[in-house]
Amino acid sequence: MIEILDVHNDLLKPSTNGSTFPPQNNDQHTIEYYFYQHLISENKYKSNLSYLPIQWEGILDNPSFDKTLVNNELKKYQHKNKMFTVSRLTGGPRFDINNCIIFTTGGIFDTPPNDNLSHIPLPLIADKYLDVPIN
Repeated sequence: MIEILDVHNDLLKPSTNGSTFPPQNNDQHTIEYYFYQHLISENKYKSNLSYLPIQWEGILDNPSFDKTLVNNELKKYQHKNKMFTVSRLTGGPRFDINNCIIFTTGGIFDTPPNDNLSHIPLPLIADKYLDVPIN
């Protein structure tokens, strides 16, 4: 089983800003949320990495969110765990995170660089486009 790191419940809430991206999606939830839900229900995978389940979009969509909470959670783990996380955000999580691989649909250009930080690009998941023009 993949170890799921224990983070504060406020960091596990998906975005509730009411917007969807891409706009064709019928569901507000993103790959961050879908992956977390899948892993907690069917965690039969093996990995040397621990999963950092922070719902980054839920945090950054809320301008009044206390970012100190995120920083404190990151400090707890980033020096003793090899981690991975999932982010749909353009530019990445935007926090000083280390010892982590970020699976992301939007790169990590807004995330502070660290020697032990890397990313793996993912495709942006969307529902079927209904407005595709036909010749």
